Amino acid sequence: LAAVQQLPLLPESEANLAYLAELQTDMHTSQPDVSDPRVYNARYNRKPTDPDSPTFHQAMSGDEADKYIEAMKEEVTNLKRMNTWILVDREPTMKVLKGTWAFRLKRTPDGVAYRHRSRFCVRGDQQEYGVNYFETFAPVIQWSTIRLVLIFILTQQWVTRVIDYTNAFPQANIDTDIYVEMPALFGSKTGTDKVLKLKKSLYGLKQSPRTFYQHLSQGLQNRGWTVSKIDPCLFMKDQMICVIYVDDTIFTGPSQQHIDEEI
Repeated sequence: LAAVQQLPLLPESEANLAYLAELQTDMHTSQPDVSDPRVYNARYNRKPTDPDSPTFHQAMSGDEADKYIEAMKEEVTNLKRMNTWILVDREPTMKVLKGTWAFRLKRTPDGVAYRHRSRFCVRGDQQEYGVNYFETFAPVIQWSTIRLVLIFILTQQWVTRVIDYTNAFPQANIDTDIYVEMPALFGSKTGTDKVLKLKKSLYGLKQSPRTFYQHLSQGLQNRGWTVSKIDPCLFMKDQMICVIYVDDTIFTGPSQQHIDEEI
């Protein structure tokens, strides 16, 4: 063990080793099946994680496992309702990506827990350029634009609405064949070797921010909004302004009614 503790761990590889350690730990018995000493070191000697953002093993073995499992069921139900994927038979030629669960305990500003959140993500680090992704660039609003809009809101005394989209990325279609392993705890009921073929984008994919920007931008333009030639994340319509930052949106204008109608 002393020799293991002296093994150097690079910061960029520590997270990957810790993830491998989670995969090689039985979630029911908590017993590790680790042969690589570096992975063992990452499993037992890494820095404590945020208790409100547990790992899969911590969430499933903790006191609130039932609540996280219910959140997982809700996530899978919502993704299926949105036609995010279809089940297909695994084939030897497929490049199948691993999936992972991200957990979060949401709290009110005074620290009271109010929601257990589970999000199914794709291991985008396993993607291969030219195979299951191509372009990844997605524009992000310029800070000068944000400052200008805020100044305009204050000087004109406009009203604002901040929008947080539910399951934002899975609303966008993808045009690349991407296959993902079944979510942990949600295997095939038929016992056959099935994988997910994605129809919509998922969190974790390299191209997800880009596909969602294209989806949201096109949706706004279809509804009469004009995109700025200076900043592609600034949109205008009549006397309203819309700015987007990945999957967060701010609408502002002189009339609350017009903003509500637009939303």
